Order: sequence, then C-alpha cells, then structure tokens
Amino acid sequence: MLTPILALERAETAKRTLGIAKKVLRFSQTNGWLSQLPTEGFEDLVRLHRKKPRPMPSLTKPEDFGRLLKDIDNYEGSIVTRLALQLIPLVTLRPGKEFRMAK
Repeated sequence: MLTPILALERAETAKRTLGIAKKVLRFSQTNGWLSQLPTEGFEDLVRLHRKKPRPMPSLTKPEDFGRLLKDIDNYEGSIVTRLALQLIPLVTLRPGKEFRMAK
C-alpha cells in the first residue's frame, strides 16, 4: 500500500496513509479481529524516504530589501500584479506566534 506512494516520492502522503491504516488496524485489533498489528516497521520505511528540509531563500540585508521594493515599484507588467506586490510587504506577517495570534 505504501510502496507506490513512496515510489512517487510522496513521503508526507505515505505518512498520513500509514496513520489512517494504523487507526483502522488498531480498531480491528481492539475488536479481536486481528491478533497483532501488521504495520510495525513501516515508520522506518517512511522515515527513510523523507526529504531533508532545504533552507528557504530570504532577504536578510536591508539593502537587498530596499532593492526589491524599488524593483516592485518599477515593475512594468500588469497593474494588478504590481499593486499586489506593493501590498504584500505592508500586510505580511512573519510565520510563528504573530501569525497564529492574528485575527
């Protein structure tokens, strides 16, 4: 069941599928339909296929951020796109506590 998902390099989907399968099989075991869970060892298989997180690019220097804002102001494409790009720095919250607390 997990092998075709992992072959497509979908480790997160495989992890969720394994979680659902474990719940169903645990229910079957609780009701006496199974003597043991056949999902043992699959966590290691999913863990082996997980990709390592890559660092996300970011602007860390004020000069770079200023250059980005100037480039957005000089954007010659669609007016809607330019206005959206100008709005994003004004309303974007950092991920984390601020984002979760926003209403």
